[in-house]
Parts: sequence; structure tokens; C-alpha cells
Amino acid sequence: MEKAAWKELATSTARKFVGPMPARDFLDSFLPRTPGMARVPTLKLPKTFGDDTHRNLERAKDVLVRRKLPFCSWDSDRRSLVSQFSAIRTCRICPNYKFLAAPPHKRHEDWYYHSQVAFLYPKYFRVRSCADSWQSAQMFVTFVVKHVDPFDSTERQWRDDDDTPYARGRQISYAKSQIYHQHRAFTFSLSILGRRARFVRWDVAGAVFSESFDYVSQPTWLAQFFWRYNHLSSTQRGLDPHVEPATLAQSRMLTQAMKVYLGKVKIGVLPLIPMVEDTLDKRHPTYKIHFDLTDKTPPFDLIVRRPFYNKPIIEDSGTRCYIGYHLGLRRLVFLKDFWPPHTPKQGIIEPDMYHFLASLKVTHLPDVLYADTPFWRSSNANPSFSLTQDLAGKFQGCNASKHLYARIHARIVQDIAYPLKSARYSRQLVQAIRDALIG
Repeated sequence: MEKAAWKELATSTARKFVGPMPARDFLDSFLPRTPGMARVPTLKLPKTFGDDTHRNLERAKDVLVRRKLPFCSWDSDRRSLVSQFSAIRTCRICPNYKFLAAPPHKRHEDWYYHSQVAFLYPKYFRVRSCADSWQSAQMFVTFVVKHVDPFDSTERQWRDDDDTPYARGRQISYAKSQIYHQHRAFTFSLSILGRRARFVRWDVAGAVFSESFDYVSQPTWLAQFFWRYNHLSSTQRGLDPHVEPATLAQSRMLTQAMKVYLGKVKIGVLPLIPMVEDTLDKRHPTYKIHFDLTDKTPPFDLIVRRPFYNKPIIEDSGTRCYIGYHLGLRRLVFLKDFWPPHTPKQGIIEPDMYHFLASLKVTHLPDVLYADTPFWRSSNANPSFSLTQDLAGKFQGCNASKHLYARIHARIVQDIAYPLKSARYSRQLVQAIRDALIG
């Protein structure tokens, strides 16, 4: 079932991958050198570094099968692949970070999933919970059998016995999982195929991948990648500058407010929003989102955890819907975080539509507390846009669609609204329809 889902994922997003981009151009475009950056240390890798990768995978599998241990447990055997990067640690190519195995995931508890991916974490990070692991994960590194390239750029139909779509679908699932648990515009990854590697940048529009290179005989690009990544700011690594981890007290405020709400639902005082109980999932990190001052609203902070509705990146619009706790109003509100298309033909986007309706004094609308495209402080006060579409069609052999369109980050905060099917009796349903028609 998992392999079928991976293949479907790869097939549905086949024309959203852009490349191969020259490694130097990739680094200069997405991981720029900062002023005053020191010279990158020399990286020396053992000649068997790449050749041993698959053998270590099989060795890890044999150990776990023999001990009857799932790879989702945080045991020492799970870190066998991470030890491959001892040379990077020794040379201090990326001194602010370290490698750890992937955070546990309830649907991916097989050794094959976890043995092929490691995540980069801050140097002083300590594993305390699944939520902490996802909150602190920075980028991921995947290990793929050398004859299966997830980013094969040739334009062709996949055969039934071809493992490429499974490998690509697996890569997409890693990127989706990371961005689903975090608030970021994009993320990076490194794909290792035996002695060769590729850099990848993922955003809501698709992914840009570099040409493959032999990182054992020519480790310069690998060293440059980690050295530059080590010097990037949080925003340059893709993290939303308006979001930070919530404190324990703030997390408890959200939990308590949700328990009160669910209690009212249970006794029939309030209708139930489908899947809203997912908000209290303890495996997800809790965040505080800051909303800046606008012409319409004062600044405020919102506490959120797990979205109860999600449309994944790459294959869809990246829409996430939350029930959050408003620290100023001290009550629950609804948050829609999404990336609508931004093209000349698109016209007005949803946040602007709310302001337009308000200017016309349209009645019977939810009280909208915020509807805007948040400015990213480190980008000259500009909203965040996807970048993949800007490179589509620029690389020979790339089968990415030349019609990929830009997406812009937007957020809407409003009173909680309920679906029509939650109406308790016909009068309530008819009243809602009447209000919508009269407006």
C-alpha cells in the first residue's frame, strides 16, 4: 500500500521538478555566501564512503530483524548511517548542526523508511519527544540505492518494474512530512546515490534539483553546501520569521481552551468541526504565530499545533487549517494558512476579497481578524513567493511544465465557522442559506 501511494505521489507531481541545475549555480542561487564568511575547511572522505552506504543499510536491517526492534525506536543501531558523516563533523564543515535519524511517524514504522533518511538538527538538540524532533529538524539527507535515481531528468514513461517513481515518491513524502510539521516556505535536502549526490530545494510549487556529482573524488560541492548552510539565517533556511516555538504555558492555554470546546461539543452546545480533535495531537509541535500591524488590524499572537485540514505542498496548494488560541482575545479562532496562485490572470486573491466585501459592507460574514500576505522581514518587507516556477523550462532534458505558476503566502484569521451539515434543524439551515443569498 505504501509503495502504491509513493508511485501515485511521483506520478501526480511528475511535471513539477526542475533541473538538473549546475551545482555551482544551485549553491550561488539558494545558499549564497555571506559577507565575511571564512574559507570552507577541506573535506576528506574515505574512498569507500559512498560504496559502503548500501551495505550499511542492509547491515542495519539484519541487526534490527535479529533483535526484533522497529526502526522507529531511538536505539543506537538507528544511528549507524549517521556515523557516515563523521568526516563532516571532524572537519567542522557544519559545526552548528548534527545528524540524527528521522523522527518517528505512526505510518512509517518500517526499517526501510527510517534507514534511508537522516535529519540535520541544531548542535545542542536533545531528543525528548516526537514533537521536539519535528520542530527542530532543519533539512534531510536521503540514502538511495545507486542505480535508482529519484531525480532522473529524462522524459519517459515509468515501466511497471521501474523503482524510480517509488524512490521519488519517498523523497516527496519526506519533504511533505517536514513542512507539514513546521512553518516554512521551503526546505533543502541532499540525495545520496552511492558515490554521487544531488542538492534539492523544495517549495509549494515544486522542487529544483542539481546535477549529480561524485562527492568522494570531488568533495568540494558537498563541503560548500554544508559550510554555506551552516552560515544561513533561519529565514534563508526557509523558516517563517513570524513563527517561534510556543512556551509550555502557551501550549497549555491552547490545550485547555480546546478541552472546553470539545466538552461543549459533547453535550451538544456547539457543533463539531470534522477532525478538529487532531488539534490536540501531542506528537506535533506547538507554535506561536505573530501577526504584524496592518491597516485593518492591530498586532496579535496566535497559538497553534496540528492542522485539522491539510493540502500537501507540491501536489496541492499547501493549505492548512487550524483552530488556534488568540492570546489577546483569549479565545479560539480559525486560521487558514495557504499559498494561492499569483498570476496576472488570477486577479484578486482571497485576503483581498475579504477587504473588498468589508468595504461594500456585506453582512452575515464571519468576523475577519486578519487577512493578508505576511511580510518576511529579511526580504525587504516583501511577501514570500515560491521560486520553482521561475526556473521551469531553463534546463535541457527537464520535463517540468513551463506553465508552473507562482504562489504567494497568505493567512486569514477569523471567527470559527461551521459547515452547513452541522445545522441542528431545518430552520437553522434555511437561515444560513438566506443570509448568504441576501449578503
